[in-house]
Amino acid sequence: MPIANMLTSDIGGRGGLPEGPYGTIGNYPMPTFEFGETIDGNRGSVFVFCRYAPVAAGSWNQGDVFVVDVESFTAYPATLGSAYHPFGAWVGSLYLGNKTGVDASLQPSNWTWTYTAGTYGIWLQIAGCGLINANSINAQTKPCSTTATGGQVDFPSSAAANSQTIALLYPPLLTSTFTANTTNGSATLTNVSSNKNLLPGLTLSGTGIPNGTYIVDMQGSSMTISNAATATNSSQTITWKNQTFWGTTVNGSPTITVTSALPGIYPNQTLTGTGVSGTVSSINGNPGSWTVTLSANASASGTVSIAATGYYEAVLDYPYISAQN
Repeated sequence: MPIANMLTSDIGGRGGLPEGPYGTIGNYPMPTFEFGETIDGNRGSVFVFCRYAPVAAGSWNQGDVFVVDVESFTAYPATLGSAYHPFGAWVGSLYLGNKTGVDASLQPSNWTWTYTAGTYGIWLQIAGCGLINANSINAQTKPCSTTATGGQVDFPSSAAANSQTIALLYPPLLTSTFTANTTNGSATLTNVSSNKNLLPGLTLSGTGIPNGTYIVDMQGSSMTISNAATATNSSQTITWKNQTFWGTTVNGSPTITVTSALPGIYPNQTLTGTGVSGTVSSINGNPGSWTVTLSANASASGTVSIAATGYYEAVLDYPYISAQN
């Protein structure tokens, strides 16, 4: 589920970057856009330009969640509290114009932006697929709510006291299954039961599916995978996963050499796996030869399955504060 990565106003340099701090009222520099102005982007996305006026210095990542006072279009980090945010206030995720899955030379480095006390203009994504900072995803059927951590939401089994419900913000489906026929020595799956929710790059596992295998292409009920099957079976159950990849670690090194695709992997996510524990500092290389740099060294060597949490590809459909818990 690729995230939006372009405002239609982008010409030349990358759009979506914050502006500011601005000068005093009427003095340069002043906002380029009017607060509350919306701009469409690619992949069905919509962005709104908002005022952000922190009283102290701080840093925020792409995907951190903000609530917007629609009277002044001033944005505040989403947080927990009884009636902390007014009902009907808009909710959006911070957008810094970033993308992954492209040549390293096209990958911007600032997935985090640091602000001093002052007044800024920031872009928030309010529609389309974008990153969100979430504590957990209990199930797609559980509603979204605010948390005590500023800029972070949650999809818990039951809402925390004093949290507020956010309507029309939907978590991703991270894993499911399908059936297909496998043939020993062949990288083609046949009689695929359904292509629902399937995308190239998703990691696959199941009997006869080698570690690190991912979807390469789909044509009707036929699927090409990255490794040849090691067994012949009919109607074999195969599990797909998003935000999971395979990589080779070296004890004492922060660099992971990716041996699969990188579905749903972004800077600032938390990675876990055998010998792996830390956040993604950077993603480098090109499709087919990626490396991921961690914030901490690996504690073991090997080729392992690695899962990402913290930031997720979510669907925003003009979310808003809808209830108090």
